[in-house]
Amino acid sequence: MADQTNRVIVCITNQMQCTHLIHAGEELAKTHCADLYMLSVQPRISQSWQSNVLEHLYYMACQANADMTVVYDDNPAAVIVRFLHEHKPQYVVINGLPHSPMHTALQARFPDISFVVVQPEQVKDTGT
Repeated sequence: MADQTNRVIVCITNQMQCTHLIHAGEELAKTHCADLYMLSVQPRISQSWQSNVLEHLYYMACQANADMTVVYDDNPAAVIVRFLHEHKPQYVVINGLPHSPMHTALQARFPDISFVVVQPEQVKDTGT
């Protein structure tokens, strides 16, 4: 990828489980003296809980000194591809499992980007 810059992009497609992604991106940006970007892809149809989630994301972005972009679209993969083309990052943090369909497709399309796959947070059973 030409003109690749020292940027870390955190891709957030599951807003309810994003804290671990943001922290991973923040640490990666600090380690590599990189600019930190957060990309949140929300469904086009707004849900009542989304305003609270966006407030939380904005707070997390401010705490991490990150540039936050929110896009409303029902095709998160296309949004992510477009964003990566425009911003030309060195690192991308995504949620999921290694070799997931999303990870595999992005890695094939952007072989010069280092992808960091962060597994979903473990939810503990409280027994209630």
